[in-house]
Amino acid sequence: MGLKSRNQLERVISASLISQIWLVCSRMFPSRFPTTHKCRICGVDVETTEVRAHYRTTHPEFEGWGNHWKRLSWLLLISDMALAGLNLLIIRSVIPIFDYVVIACLSGSVLVLIFTMVSKQGAFREAWNRTHPSPNSSTT
Repeated sequence: MGLKSRNQLERVISASLISQIWLVCSRMFPSRFPTTHKCRICGVDVETTEVRAHYRTTHPEFEGWGNHWKRLSWLLLISDMALAGLNLLIIRSVIPIFDYVVIACLSGSVLVLIFTMVSKQGAFREAWNRTHPSPNSSTT
């Protein structure tokens, strides 16, 4: 048996052992993460790998707004970091009580982001329910 075929045989055996160990470990310790995600707009269960595709195809308005929201949140995060850095480097030495103002601004910006996201999701959900009524709801 040549050196080349022996190396190939060792690789095949080690790959087989690794796959068997992986299989045993995956059965012993199942994933804690759910494999499905419930859509926040229509309530359909979607595979976790297909969530972005679901939002892109089924809810394109929400996807577009979500991209806008991400840009806005990054801009707000960068401005908050700049304010905190400015406070640490310059303002703290001049106005010691300004720390409370910075903390209030940071907390307020986070609350604004959360409120905006929740209210917009609710609006998209209501619009979806109006255009796609569920079969078990009665319209009298």
